Amino acid sequence: VRELGIEVIDLHVSGHADKATRKMLVDSVNPDNIISVHREKEEIDISKPITVIDIETDGIRCENGDADRIIKIEAVKLENKKITEKFSTLVASDRRLNSAIISITGIKNEDLENAPSIDNALTNLYLFSYGTQIVVYNKNYAGNFLNYYAKERLLNISFPVSLDILLLAREK
Repeated sequence: VRELGIEVIDLHVSGHADKATRKMLVDSVNPDNIISVHREKEEIDISKPITVIDIETDGIRCENGDADRIIKIEAVKLENKKITEKFSTLVASDRRLNSAIISITGIKNEDLENAPSIDNALTNLYLFSYGTQIVVYNKNYAGNFLNYYAKERLLNISFPVSLDILLLAREK
């Protein structure tokens, strides 16, 4: 996650989207579009803080007992259409990354060697996003991964998604 406001967020869409899809996403995450969605769908309250979260994973499976791993989490907190805080962490993995994931994400196995555990990363993300509305790209992907690992690790936290930016990208 990079910038927002006059600039736009550059979400990597977890590396699984082509350039055209990424451009639609970046074009869609203009604060004015979020305001428009708020007015039309009443999904978020723009007068309250918003946290936009992006994740990178080592695959797309998010199933009980055999889920792929979250390897990076990034987020920005927005208040009054301005970035007020940024969050970024790599996440340790008990699996080696394959060459396709390294190519897609730019993350290497050695990058994850001293990274925080998933428990630590999710707890810190929860503290970072506490009291804000959560925005993700594709809640069936990012939202499911975040909540799967929060539950699987018995962290007693959750990440309720208020807005799925994928819906904005599809409307463009």
